[in-house]
Amino acid sequence: MILFKQMSAPRLIVVAGVPVKSHEEITYRWTFALFWANFTYFIYRCTIYNEQNQLLSVCFSFIVCGVCLPLYGYNAVKKNKKAVVRFFTVVLAIISLFGIVSALSSIGFYYELSDMCDDCEHVFENGEQNCNVSFVKNEVLYVTDDECSKIPAESTFITEHVLNLTVNIIGMITACTVTVKRKHMQIVETVPTLLSTDTPVSVTTVEGETCVVYTEDVSAPV
Repeated sequence: MILFKQMSAPRLIVVAGVPVKSHEEITYRWTFALFWANFTYFIYRCTIYNEQNQLLSVCFSFIVCGVCLPLYGYNAVKKNKKAVVRFFTVVLAIISLFGIVSALSSIGFYYELSDMCDDCEHVFENGEQNCNVSFVKNEVLYVTDDECSKIPAESTFITEHVLNLTVNIIGMITACTVTVKRKHMQIVETVPTLLSTDTPVSVTTVEGETCVVYTEDVSAPV
């Protein structure tokens, strides 16, 4: 509600409000972002994998996490099914958290393995297939020439996992943002110090907004 005062020298006091998006609109925005992030990740993975088993895994992951799960969550919020919405947010949060941890671990392991392969390069050049890198509890840790030769290019690996992190971060935000609809409550605010009982008050509409108009003596203390 907008309050303004009409005095001897009329002036208008307007309180502007910011419209709040509905739960359905917020859910649509984040599930739509989750779909496009998964779709981008899916397209990129299809370009770097050639084996049939890998492509089937990529397609299955996209259908479940990129299409079915966002659609499932949006429909649950739209129909205001509280139990289904909670199930959706919990499942999405678990999947996203696991994906974030897995991506960060993979990045760390990639650079660790790359360093070991660089240290063993001279060993492989001499025709050796195995290279001892460290000793842990009387056991020898080693890398093979075959393992080092299968390490993907850094740009390819980092791009894939950055996209993976993006998908899972958006998924985590979606899980934390999506909630069930709440019943609208009518809030009535009173301003006893502003509008005294003997103050003439009228209600009018200005540009579609309900306003309270009152007259106050400009010489009266505020």
